[in-house]
Amino acid sequence: MVKCADCGYLGVRHIESQCLLAPSEEHRKTGEPTSREPDPKDVEYAQTHISKLAPGATIVDILPVCALGLANCRKECGAVGAQRISPISAKKFMQDKRECGRFRPWIPGLTPKEHMDMKALEEQQSWQREQAAKEAAHHRIELWILGGFVGVCTLISGLCSILAALLQHR
Repeated sequence: MVKCADCGYLGVRHIESQCLLAPSEEHRKTGEPTSREPDPKDVEYAQTHISKLAPGATIVDILPVCALGLANCRKECGAVGAQRISPISAKKFMQDKRECGRFRPWIPGLTPKEHMDMKALEEQQSWQREQAAKEAAHHRIELWILGGFVGVCTLISGLCSILAALLQHR
């Protein structure tokens, strides 16, 4: 059993751009987004400026989002339509333990997208290692076959030489 609060795929929407950002550690614990100046990385990732928001305003929505779509906070909290959820509901959603086959431990400072990119890179590297192992096994088989063929050819050549020598001495 795992908690969404501990998962790298947990995200929150940037209010202006709707891009998915990583919730702060405080948001993960309390269910309430922090009022803060945006992290420069968040701004870069969101590809927007927060000019429309007052300085120190909350730049992310309270609603947690599973970047993989495996858990639905709005549905689990009973929110209807555009109804906002409370910090208590958000906290409960993030802190409740649940079964999840795709859980990935949260690495502070990384966005859900970066966690997905990391997972994809790990899967690609794993696939490449498997392919390299299969190729190496295939090459070993080829070498055995080639060695066997050369051995048989050498044996036949040797037998032909012996037969030729025997026929000459008759």
